[in-house]
Amino acid sequence: MPVPASPLADPDDPGQVVSSAWADHALWLDVATRLGDSIRLWRARAALAGVAGLFLSLLATTLAADTPGRRLVATLGVLLLALVPVLQQRLLSADRVLAWTRARSVSEQLKSAIYRHLMGALPAAPLDDGSPAPDATGPGNLVRHCRAIKRDAADLALLAATTPPHATTGKLRLTLDEYLTDRLDDQIAWYRRKGLTLGNEAQRLQRIEFALGLLAVVLSALVGNLLPAAATPAVLESSPLAPWLALIASATAALTSHIAGTRNLEVAAKYFATQDMLRTVRDEWSVDPDRDAPARVLRLVQDAEAVMAAEHGGWVNGWARAAQQGGAAAPSPAPAPAPEPAPSATTPPEPADPPPAMDDGAPEPRPSAG
Repeated sequence: MPVPASPLADPDDPGQVVSSAWADHALWLDVATRLGDSIRLWRARAALAGVAGLFLSLLATTLAADTPGRRLVATLGVLLLALVPVLQQRLLSADRVLAWTRARSVSEQLKSAIYRHLMGALPAAPLDDGSPAPDATGPGNLVRHCRAIKRDAADLALLAATTPPHATTGKLRLTLDEYLTDRLDDQIAWYRRKGLTLGNEAQRLQRIEFALGLLAVVLSALVGNLLPAAATPAVLESSPLAPWLALIASATAALTSHIAGTRNLEVAAKYFATQDMLRTVRDEWSVDPDRDAPARVLRLVQDAEAVMAAEHGGWVNGWARAAQQGGAAAPSPAPAPAPEPAPSATTPPEPADPPPAMDDGAPEPRPSAG
């Protein structure tokens, strides 16, 4: 099959404009990755601190009274329990989670604008005074799109300013075959692989949660069998198994909260829906007799980028809703919306109330810079 060049691309596009856009994408990708990794790490640490603090507090009650060892263990337990709300307020706050998702969205919007520009499918962005763009497919159009995307994230500038830049490379020109391989097929494989990883991880945590629940039931039965029928609350509390039953219940609650906080099952389902829709877009194009026509290639790019824009927008919307609900899980995921004409980069994509999707993940931010 012949490989036509980009149908509407400007052959006089200076390479430094695209290179600068790739550098912006890489910077915001690093911002999102650092934030995502930090949130996942401290979420796990907060859960462990809560369980360890309760364990040490219970352990202290089994040690001899008025001994340095008991006082040390009890103090460590109290400190760990006191550390949990501090971590949740400073490092796991709703604002920090929202900053992570927005940084990921900025990175993905910039990458999408670059690919659309290289394929001649980037919508014309008007000038600042509202007048029509003089170069609908030229480098100035890409500059205006990137500026609008970064302007919407101006409040995150400190995060970008404190993120060390690194050398990045990206293609300055693109053929249709390269778009199919480097962009479409790569994204399909990434969404499928990442969705499988997140889904398996969530199922492993659910199995542990189920095992802890069964253990709590067994301990509850043992506590009941070891106590007289007319046991009072004081007698119940004096049972040697009662404190450990409380520990198991707390560990189960912490794990349940961690599963809800990561929302890996929802993300995995969203990733699967996205890769499935991208495969459909690719397959529909491949069987079209006019697939090499410039207009059909343009629609392929618009449809594929619209599917990915919906997934990126779903991240911001879904995590914002979850943050407003105190970290509660969002509604069950729905299939990815049907592709629409690619939206302007001056306005963030607005999917039809989709569930959220990103290593890291972490869900996570998309790791690919190209």
